[in-house]
Amino acid sequence: MEALREATAELTVYVHPSNAADVRLAVSRQLSTLLFSYEDRFDGVLLSHEVEFEGDNEDVLDGLVPYFGVPVTANMLLFSPQPEMILEGKVEMLGKESIHAIVLGVFSAAIMADDIPEMFKFKRRGHGGKFISQSDKRHVIKKGSMIRFSVKRYGLIQFLFCLVQIAFPGVLFPIWPATLHILDICIAFTLLVLLILLYVGVIHAYLSVLIFFSLLC
Repeated sequence: MEALREATAELTVYVHPSNAADVRLAVSRQLSTLLFSYEDRFDGVLLSHEVEFEGDNEDVLDGLVPYFGVPVTANMLLFSPQPEMILEGKVEMLGKESIHAIVLGVFSAAIMADDIPEMFKFKRRGHGGKFISQSDKRHVIKKGSMIRFSVKRYGLIQFLFCLVQIAFPGVLFPIWPATLHILDICIAFTLLVLLILLYVGVIHAYLSVLIFFSLLC
């Protein structure tokens, strides 16, 4: 997949003296906290890294806490979609208003109804459904279908793409436009849980205020 690219960066990793006994492990852990998150400085999502140390030179930083900087060279694998790049994803769920797919087995994608061509009509089947082309009944988008994407634009956390092609076993069909939102699944689920907890907390606080003012009245 062309959105995957390798990059090399010269970095200085700041380590606390409490980890001085095993600097290499401390550096590795520090860089691992960046995995599967979008990094603006790398212009992509960090998928993996390999660290090469540049000798034993360590610079102590000025300040109250004596962190020291360790210069390293990091070889990184990035997911960095750019305009006109082609991506692929597998449809995991779909409904009349959207198609949801997984890219690289990690990133979730949602294609909104406005971006699905008019030639595809949604047909519900029990608890699921599928989009069927009106010009060729063999052209079907359903759970398990592979779809291809051409990058349109992307932002800091979410990526916006265009759906270009649907792939079926042994057959590829013409490009058609759509809009796609990609977000790291782990981050998405974490944010969802946090939002639910926040929402519940806000409702609870609101009800508490209402009860308080009712008692006052």
